[in-house]
Amino acid sequence: LGYEHDKNDVHDVMLLCETFQIAIPDEYKEK
Repeated sequence: LGYEHDKNDVHDVMLLCETFQIAIPDEYKEK
C-alpha cells in the first residue's frame, strides 16, 4: 500500500471482506 495502515484500517478491511465475502489481503492478515 502507499501508506502504513493502522488498527482502524484493519477493522474496516475486515468488515468489508466479511460483508462482501472476499478474501482478506495478505497485508491485513494477523501476523
